[in-house]
Amino acid sequence: MALCQCDTIPFMAKKRRTKSDKIIAQLRRQLDQSQPRSEQDTPVPTSAPRPSHTKQPEAFSYSEVVQKKKNVTHEKTRIELPYDPKLIRKDLRKTLILSTLAFSLELVLYFYLNSLS
Repeated sequence: MALCQCDTIPFMAKKRRTKSDKIIAQLRRQLDQSQPRSEQDTPVPTSAPRPSHTKQPEAFSYSEVVQKKKNVTHEKTRIELPYDPKLIRKDLRKTLILSTLAFSLELVLYFYLNSLS
């Protein structure tokens, strides 16, 4: 007994991540990288001393992350279309004129035929 496609339960699609969600995730990753690890996660130092010339990463506070999110500007993106948008306006105008002429012709024929009777 085979189930047809209509018998299956439709699954809800995953919610897509928005640009702001991606920015928040990126800032969260930066925050995680900049925070020092806990003592359990840090490896036990070996006999080689740690070089002192390495720069310590800056720590982010939650308020800085929220402030950066608020300061993000949404740039307008220009969409490249494979056709000229002016052609759409031209086609719509032509369609409007032709449909108006057809409707007018119907009205004229209606009144002309009714006047003959």
